[in-house]
Amino acid sequence: MSRVRRARLRRTRGEWECGYEGATFHLAHMIGLQHLARLLSAGGAEIHVLQLASPTGDRQREPQSRQALLDEKAKAAYRERITDLRQELQEAEDNNDFERADHIRTELDLIVDELRRAVGLGGRSRTVTNDAERARVAVRKAITTALDRLAEHDTAFAQHLRIHIRTGIYCHYQTDPINPIEWNVST
Repeated sequence: MSRVRRARLRRTRGEWECGYEGATFHLAHMIGLQHLARLLSAGGAEIHVLQLASPTGDRQREPQSRQALLDEKAKAAYRERITDLRQELQEAEDNNDFERADHIRTELDLIVDELRRAVGLGGRSRTVTNDAERARVAVRKAITTALDRLAEHDTAFAQHLRIHIRTGIYCHYQTDPINPIEWNVST
């Protein structure tokens, strides 16, 4: 049986008291630390980024406007470029121009990956709400910045959080069932 580790992330008098495995240090307030504290307090539950980004923790109503990651014109242009690149690749391979073929494959892979990212099942465009996408990016950046600051003082603490914090439209802290941590958290 493994021992229970202890960690803390507590906001006191405008700063954060951070502690992991007995080491303690203080950091100035950062919104990313507040996001981390909310995720740690949620006990593994998923939190929508609009709720996480809200100063009060209330989930803002998700807007109805959705935007396609790629419009039809852009998808058609990508598909046309893929067709052209496949022809160029065949020509390069027929002429034993392996360096050119490698460059063409690299570009082809990038375009195909981008198209796959923007298109879902059945060729339908994937969409995202503008507000949720902006919140997702802002939350991810804030958490990354906070983890970088934590790493300056305690790399093991930051590494644990990097491994167990998941960000996206829904964010959560995945508890470690093998090496549990008893968290002392306050926002």
